[in-house]
Amino acid sequence: MITVIVEYEVESANKAKLAEIISAHARRTLDEEPGCIWFDIVSPTDLAGQQIDDRLVIFELYRDAEAFEKHRASPNLPQYFANTKPFIKNRRPIVGQIPEPGFRDALARMR
Repeated sequence: MITVIVEYEVESANKAKLAEIISAHARRTLDEEPGCIWFDIVSPTDLAGQQIDDRLVIFELYRDAEAFEKHRASPNLPQYFANTKPFIKNRRPIVGQIPEPGFRDALARMR
């Protein structure tokens, strides 16, 4: 499993518009890319539970490295980046791997 976590720093006034663009991209990705099994927006908070107004985080989960590479080659990505660029002050992507047993164990605990 490949995870993608992207932290966006945004102007608070642009947060809702950015979330709208990301949501549409997430729906399209889930509909068109069978290797993408999870794509969500996370509204980050600090440890006291207070909303962090100038941040949005996305969480993506891909079946394997091949599925992630197909996503990166998607013809939708250039337009997504062009649409989001005006609303983003900073973008920090982090890509990682989850061992298959760890993911299965996490899903079993969710049931």
